[in-house]
Parts: sequence; C-alpha cells; structure tokens
Amino acid sequence: MKTSTSEHSFFFIWTSRFLKYFLLGSVGFAISYVIAAGFSVPLTSVPIFWFLINLFWRLGITILLLMGIAILFESCR
Repeated sequence: MKTSTSEHSFFFIWTSRFLKYFLLGSVGFAISYVIAAGFSVPLTSVPIFWFLINLFWRLGITILLLMGIAILFESCR
C-alpha cells in the first residue's frame, strides 16, 4: 500500500485544478451576465458576451476531454 497523501497522477491533479478554476470563472461570468442584463448593457458589449460564451463552450468541451483522458490514465495505472 502507498503511504503518500497524493495517489493521483500529476495530469489528474492538473486537470482537476483546471476544472475547478473553469467552474469558478463560469460562475463569475454568469453573475456578470445577469448583472449586465439587469442594467441593460448597451448593444456594443453584446458581441463580447457572445465571444465569451463561445470561448467557454470550447473550453468546457476541452476540459471534459482532458478529464476523460486523465481518468483513463488513472485506471490504467
């Protein structure tokens, strides 16, 4: 049996941290979007929101793929 405190690989730990900060960022983005909608933001900033939504969508898929790869590596270890 291993006696170390961290039995996970570096890739799994790195991906978990990336997921944590991605979720924190997406919650912050959701809060700012609701506040901006409440104050009826001018139409000039709407394209920025759409760009960020597309960016978060792609980052989310990438993180899910990285988590899948990390889980496969952990199960093969």
